Amino acid sequence: MALLIECPNCGSRDVHEFRHGGEISDLSERKGISDSDLELTKYFYFARNNAGDSKEWWYHSFGCRQWFVAYRNTVSDQIRETEWPEKRLDS
Repeated sequence: MALLIECPNCGSRDVHEFRHGGEISDLSERKGISDSDLELTKYFYFARNNAGDSKEWWYHSFGCRQWFVAYRNTVSDQIRETEWPEKRLDS
């Protein structure tokens, strides 16, 4: 069975309609990050990759062409919730 993702705008669609944009972490915004190589490396490449729930960016490339936030379990790949970024981006 294919992975289905619930787009907040278009509803449930096959994962192949989407592009994964990476994990959202505390380093998702550049506020307070210096231009040192170490800080920039953490900003651009850091991913926790923990087993369990992950907050991620997804883009509906074959639908509404909007970015949204998905809460995905990295063990089961189940997406438990999707929402627009304004709602809880800082949580």
